[in-house]
Amino acid sequence: MGWLLITILLPLVAPLLALLVFKLFPQPNPLPLIAPFKDGQLCWGALGFSASGLYEIFSSGSEGMTITAASTGWMAGVLTVSLVFSAMIAALGSAFPKSPTPPPGVSLVKHFACFLASVMLSLLAAVLYAVVHYTLKNHG
Repeated sequence: MGWLLITILLPLVAPLLALLVFKLFPQPNPLPLIAPFKDGQLCWGALGFSASGLYEIFSSGSEGMTITAASTGWMAGVLTVSLVFSAMIAALGSAFPKSPTPPPGVSLVKHFACFLASVMLSLLAAVLYAVVHYTLKNHG
């Protein structure tokens, strides 16, 4: 359970925890809670999860997983796709930031599409990394 909390949960909630600490002090323009996540910042965590999962799949030595199962190739492929899309979303989100509130006439889903995509990719990468770490690695 400790591995899951430190390796998966902490990277995803660290920006929110930092913002909550900053809210303890007076600010001229307080940031909304969506601010640390709205532009796809969760994809930075997804990048780490994907890279770590790929590392565990392809690491050599007795601790590494041997690539014998067909599912291992698929897992590596999905982690690679997750890594590429996470990098693109993280970069695009920082290049084209959104306001914390949608403009009139724009739906929340459309305005925060980058955020929603980063949530989905982060969950996918975290689940895949946990599967690699807990299941496949134990058979290597």
